[in-house]
Amino acid sequence: MLTINVKHNIDAVIRQLDAQQKQVPYATARALTMTAKDVQRDVTTAIPQLLDKPTPFTRNAVGITYATKMTLRSRVFIKDIQAKYLGIQITGGTRLPPKRALVVPFNVPVNAYGNLPRGRLRQLLNRKDVFSGRVRGVPGIWQRQRKGGVKLLIAYEPQAHYQARFPFAQMARRIVERTLLPNLRRALVDAMRTAR
Repeated sequence: MLTINVKHNIDAVIRQLDAQQKQVPYATARALTMTAKDVQRDVTTAIPQLLDKPTPFTRNAVGITYATKMTLRSRVFIKDIQAKYLGIQITGGTRLPPKRALVVPFNVPVNAYGNLPRGRLRQLLNRKDVFSGRVRGVPGIWQRQRKGGVKLLIAYEPQAHYQARFPFAQMARRIVERTLLPNLRRALVDAMRTAR
């Protein structure tokens, strides 16, 4: 799980309040949760602009935890499963294959998200005119052509290099800086209005 921590001068703001002290923890918890929701919404909205054709599962990568009066802590994070592949989009770096090689579609149709459809690899390898191997030093899945020769369908790559494209932590910090104090003011006003 990828998590960011943002420190803010919220303690100083709370000390300056002349409001009823019993409402402050409730309002603070509400403001922290509202801010976490702001981060979740804005980062989720930005994902399609930052990543190429993200799936709905990827667009749903940002999770939050709600603050309570006892904890006064809210968290924004990338969910565990999505963090496994989005981490490299956030930090950049080299991706190694989970098994022997990364499969890179070359001359085969991909789905709307640019991915090889599930089961397609097995379908290809079950065909008589398709084989897995190395041709002229290039490893991959190849198709024999009717007129002779072969065509590369899927390349086997030992690794892939990524530039950082998804500045999750920086985006979250900017959103927190922009929304936390307005959310705290709004939550305090609401808390005072509804206080018994």
